[in-house]
Amino acid sequence: MSSVIFGGIANMIFCKTPFYKKHNAPIDFGRTYKNKRIFGENKTWIGFLGMIVFCMIGQLLSGFLCKSFSLENQFYEHHPNTVGWNLALGACLGFLYMLFELPNSFIKRRLDIKPGKTTNLFFFVFDQIDSLIGVMLVLLSLLLVYNRFAHEADLRRVETLKKELVDVKNTSLLLSKELMQVSRQSCVVNKLQEQGSALQLPREPAVEIE
Repeated sequence: MSSVIFGGIANMIFCKTPFYKKHNAPIDFGRTYKNKRIFGENKTWIGFLGMIVFCMIGQLLSGFLCKSFSLENQFYEHHPNTVGWNLALGACLGFLYMLFELPNSFIKRRLDIKPGKTTNLFFFVFDQIDSLIGVMLVLLSLLLVYNRFAHEADLRRVETLKKELVDVKNTSLLLSKELMQVSRQSCVVNKLQEQGSALQLPREPAVEIE
C-alpha cells in the first residue's frame, strides 16, 4: 500500500498547483441530486487521473526498491516484479482509491458538509481511511479468489503428475518385461549355437595329389 500513500501525498501537492486549478473540472459536472451537489467541487477528473498516475509512479518505485534490496512484497508472490505489472497494479490501486472516495463525498453532500470543511471527528477520520479500507477489501477479495483458483490449479497439476507417474511406471514395467523376453531369447539362441557346434562332424584332412 506504500504506492497508494505516495500517490495520495503527491496528488495532494498536485492539487495545489496552478495547472490543477486551471483544469479542475468536477466529476459531477456541477449537477445536483435533490437540490444538492452529487460529489462537490473537490472531486475532479484531473484529480482522479492524477491519483492513478501518481500511484503508478509510486508502484514503480516500490517495485524498484523491492528488487534492489530483495524486500518481500505480497504483490510479487504470484507475479514477477516487472515494469508492466507495476504500472498495471499502480493504475488499479489509484483507480480503486478514487472510486471509494466518491461514496464518502456523496454522503457528506447529503449532510450539507462542505467540501474540505469536515468538522465532525467521525467524518474527519473516515475521510482519511475510507478509500484505503475500500482498496484493502477489494485486494483481499481478489487475493482470496486468486488463492482459491490457484489451489484448484495446484490440485489439478498434482493429479496430472500422478497420472504421468503411473504412465511412466507402466511403461517401465513393459520395458522390463520386453528386456526379460529379449534376454531369454538371447539365452536360447546361445544354447542352440553351443549345441550346433557340438554336433558338427570333424572335417577330413585334404589329400595332396602328387
